[in-house]
Amino acid sequence: MDEIGYEAAHDAWAAARKVYHDAQMRVAEVRALNFDEIALKATASMAFEGGFGDKDRRPLRGENQMVAFGAAWDAVLLAAKASEEAAVH
Repeated sequence: MDEIGYEAAHDAWAAARKVYHDAQMRVAEVRALNFDEIALKATASMAFEGGFGDKDRRPLRGENQMVAFGAAWDAVLLAAKASEEAAVH
């Protein structure tokens, strides 16, 4: 397979996938401080991860939508914080 460049192409793909995944996780792990930041994170997810069910927009097949998951988790955390603060007052 090396005579057709498969191994080099596969190695390049694997390296690109790792860089993409690492960057994706760094963005996903940044906690949003308000709903404007959640909107920004959700927009980044749509631009780089594609929409749910939007098969043509996923830049790397098989990657999970970790930034979208991070944005959803941030919404849960902010809603819980708001509920907690409302209960205190």
